[in-house]
Amino acid sequence: MFEKILEGISGKLGPEKREFFIISHKRYRREIYFRNTRNAVSFMKVRFNSLKKGFIFFLIKIGILQPFLKKIILSSKLGDVIFVASQIKSFDLEKNIVYSFIKNDSEKEDFLESKEYQMKMGKKGFAPEIIKFDRKMPFCEEELLKQYNGNYYAEFFEKLYSYYKNMGITRISIKGYVKLLKKQMKDNNFMDEKISDLLKKLSSEKGNLLMTEIHGDFSKEQVLVKEDSYVFIDWNPEKRLILGDWIHFFNTSEILDKIPFERNKKALELLKIYPKEVRKNFILYIILDSISSIINNESDQEIFFSRLNRLTKIFFKHFSL
Repeated sequence: MFEKILEGISGKLGPEKREFFIISHKRYRREIYFRNTRNAVSFMKVRFNSLKKGFIFFLIKIGILQPFLKKIILSSKLGDVIFVASQIKSFDLEKNIVYSFIKNDSEKEDFLESKEYQMKMGKKGFAPEIIKFDRKMPFCEEELLKQYNGNYYAEFFEKLYSYYKNMGITRISIKGYVKLLKKQMKDNNFMDEKISDLLKKLSSEKGNLLMTEIHGDFSKEQVLVKEDSYVFIDWNPEKRLILGDWIHFFNTSEILDKIPFERNKKALELLKIYPKEVRKNFILYIILDSISSIINNESDQEIFFSRLNRLTKIFFKHFSL
């Protein structure tokens, strides 16, 4: 999918070449490029985090799958493993450096903004430290840290919550937040009678919600281990409800909504990190976040509508979209 883009980047880096194998995930438009070395294969294991993916990784590890994979010749300066998703990240395992590139020029402004933010967060201990930042090309060189590969999430969610406190947590009335959603509908020219009826019903609810600057694209893959703590990558910060990252984290898990939030033991356990007023009203937070995601046409729309239908029934006991 992204071979021509990587060949373009490779051409700017130097004449020495290496052979890479390619694994593609067409549904999510992601790719892994890797050298057929023990270190490179071992490094990318963290991305094969399900039973099906684990079997594929096993076939790569013993060398059976490689003859059936596409190959490409790229600059040796692209390191040993390349992950292509929202950004292009290449990993030099000998120098312990990771390089970040954009896929096309339309992403340049967002990339620069994200890396500027990372530089600021790196100084505060919430992101990897940037070694070199070329704003013209653009590309970024930063320290290579180990990706978190465990299943105990509380410690890095506590670190994330300390980031919220650092950025500042504010309160907004439910009615006030519903007004913000109605403005989003107007700005996006979004028309949906059932959503409008639901917002009207929610606007009569009493109480406040907590908002803060969230990570904005939070998943397990964005968590790195640094010394005895954690840092985060691929920032897309935005002012949103305080459970936004918590919701997104479980949106991007393998299970999606096969285990609903209200019955997901890991998700519910993490709620203990948040204030009591949030834990008490977490279903309303998910409802409002789902509405925002629908209005802004974020991916997985079917999941958001299904979730909204299910949770509004629970919240109102009888309401259904």
